[in-house]
Amino acid sequence: MQKILLKLFILFIVSINVLAEPYKPYPVIFVHGLGSSSGAWGAPTRLRSDSIPEDSLVSGHTYKHFLDYMDPYAIVWDEFDSTYTHPGGTPGHPNPDPAYPNKTFLEVINFNYNRGSIDRDTEYDSPDYKGQGDELWHRIKEVLDEYYGEGQWEDNRNAKVILVGHSMGALATRQAIKEDVIYHDSLLVPHLDKVITMGSPLSGSIWPTQFLRFPFGNTLFVWHPISQLNQSVVKKLRNLFHWASPVGKDDCIGV
Repeated sequence: MQKILLKLFILFIVSINVLAEPYKPYPVIFVHGLGSSSGAWGAPTRLRSDSIPEDSLVSGHTYKHFLDYMDPYAIVWDEFDSTYTHPGGTPGHPNPDPAYPNKTFLEVINFNYNRGSIDRDTEYDSPDYKGQGDELWHRIKEVLDEYYGEGQWEDNRNAKVILVGHSMGALATRQAIKEDVIYHDSLLVPHLDKVITMGSPLSGSIWPTQFLRFPFGNTLFVWHPISQLNQSVVKKLRNLFHWASPVGKDDCIGV
């Protein structure tokens, strides 16, 4: 009888290990600034789509830098859910997915009207959204649906995303959170793990003031160049993930 119980116990433990899901990073959504696009992160798309072509990635830039770390997770999760994509190179999956690098835990948004208002504006140039805050709110929900299942993430405390906003993208992020509270009964707030902002005029900006642009504009541009994006993001995002490889390799950064 004891041997039977021991075998059942071992079988139970093994079944738990087999069914257990691997570590799942929170998806990161990169939010561009005024008049910009996802190209600011080194991941330009076509026709302001949020779908990234692999051949558009800029080597050494922000998106590609973190994609190298996220690929091992996408490879593992592809075994559980074939909607994940990865660059191939594994025995059972030698070729890249046609949709790669989409759904690799790194996402972007390209605002329909990248010079539009962050808050609700009847003149926002989009048939589907009322402002950048509204558009970003729907993009966050779309990413949660994609990674955690439509209608399945609302009660899942582990279903979260990380938002990275550059310049006006941070203002759009703040507006999206505000509208979530006002119009959507705080549906998304519990599912925001981190909000990272860089070079963002959270206390206002002189740019809307015409007479201040000329004397100070060039100084601000030199002080806040877009080329510093990669370095800033790397510093702020490195410590958010467990860079221990889920596929048995030892070439990932440990923090």
